[in-house]
Amino acid sequence: LRSRNAAMASLRESGGKGRFTWVDGPLVRAMEGGHWLVLDNANLANPSVLDRLNPLFERGGRLLLPECGLKAGGVVREVAPRPGFRLFLCVSPSAGELSRAMRNRG
Repeated sequence: LRSRNAAMASLRESGGKGRFTWVDGPLVRAMEGGHWLVLDNANLANPSVLDRLNPLFERGGRLLLPECGLKAGGVVREVAPRPGFRLFLCVSPSAGELSRAMRNRG
């Protein structure tokens, strides 16, 4: 913690600006590692977030990640699930439903 505070103080003193660094989250790590992932209470997530998952339920589906910046040549990063990857969505019926598009993927 002290080293982090010292680094931030040094950055402020030098007039430097911070920068954004992409860090892969649990979904991307599970996809690349061929692991299982459980999304509990998936029906509480914003529908636009769940819509981003729809391609994963298609044969040969991939996840596009334009948020992490473009790769060399201006190409958007694509993550293909490795063998063994499984995504489980758990819902709480009392809290609402998944979108029709998501329900039709099962």
